[in-house]
Order: sequence, then C-alpha cells, then structure tokens
Amino acid sequence: RNLDAAAGEARAAAVGTSGPVFAGLMPAFTRAALAPVLDRFMGAHPNIEVKVVEGYSGALTDMVRAQSLDFALVPASTANVGLSVTHLVRDREMLISGAGQGLPHGAPVVLSELDPINLIAPTRSNVRRQKLEEYIETHNVRIHRLLEMDAMMGTLELVALGDWVSILPGLLCANDSDGSVRHVAPVDAPPLYSEFVMIEPARKPPSPQAAALFEAMRDEIVRLASG
Repeated sequence: RNLDAAAGEARAAAVGTSGPVFAGLMPAFTRAALAPVLDRFMGAHPNIEVKVVEGYSGALTDMVRAQSLDFALVPASTANVGLSVTHLVRDREMLISGAGQGLPHGAPVVLSELDPINLIAPTRSNVRRQKLEEYIETHNVRIHRLLEMDAMMGTLELVALGDWVSILPGLLCANDSDGSVRHVAPVDAPPLYSEFVMIEPARKPPSPQAAALFEAMRDEIVRLASG
C-alpha cells in the first residue's frame, strides 16, 4: 500500500495532481468547513475532479469499506476492520438552542442544572448516540421529551423555532457564533468531547488528489476547532 502511494505521488509530481477524488463528509463538516475549502481547493487544483457525499457515519463507513469513497470524515469508532484510520480532531460538544429560549450563548452550561429539556438526539444507528446517552444518564440530565432525528438541517431549523435543543459538535455550530438565530453554549461540568477521524480503505493506497483534499479539509477543521 505504501509503495503504491509513493508511486502515485511520483506521478503527480511529474505531471501535476489530477484525477477524481470521492470524499464522504458528515454534516458537522459540510456546514462550516466544506465551502471555504472547496473555494480555495478548486482554484488551486483545476485538474482534480471533486465529488462529495454527505452522510452519517454508518453509511459513510460502509462506502469506504466498499472502496466507493477514497476517504470519509467520521466519529472515532472501534469498528475499524478493513479501514486505515487517521486522527483528525477533538471537538467540544455544544448545547444549541433557539435565541429566544433564554439559554446561555457563549458561556459554558451545566446540563444537570437546567429544567427538563426537549432534546433532539441522533438515532441509535449514529455513533454519537451511545456517548450522549451515557453522558445524560451519568450526569443526571433531565429530559422532558426526546425526538430522534438524523437530519441535521431539520434539527437546526427546529431548534431555531424555540422549544427544542440539541447537543452538537462545535464545528457544526460555527455558523451560529453571533447568536442571532441560535445560542451555542459549551457543555460543561464535565465538558463533553467527540473525537473525529479520517478513514480510508485499508488495502487501497490514497491517491495524491485524495491526500491533497484531506489535508485542505484537516487544516480548515483544525482552524475552526481551535477558534
């Protein structure tokens, strides 16, 4: 695999990076990071044909194993058979609420101190669901109503209406930093984090164009996470 990758890099150095790259991204990355990355990347690499699929971790992982994606950015998991895994970023989880609910914006929030919440949570097929459940049970977070939904744009729009909240990666909430539509507050006491990784097919060497796109995505994601 390493020899094949080196050969691909040598060819790219000789003729310039070109060819298709198929990437799978979660909504956490497509909402804030994808557009600025592609705006720069497509101009810098006119001969690379980029194709992006948005999806949740289970579907994207299956597509990587089937080698229909060059790589995908997903939450860290122990189910890594057939995959090559590279750490991407550790991201703080946020409570996101409608601006009119009166919940904090910018300041840390202790979920156990809140009145019972109407929570939008990912379905059980989502890797993040188990971690959220463990946190809620361990730290006495009171739930009034629970809505299961793997639809990120629908989640954000419902939260904006005012009666529902969600717990989402900070990267996904970057576009709400002004607090005008939604309030974003770091979950605290204790803080809650998610680990994200890049997965590739274990037996397929990464193409130069896939490596270039991943590097561009990683740089933007790390910048957002550190801000």
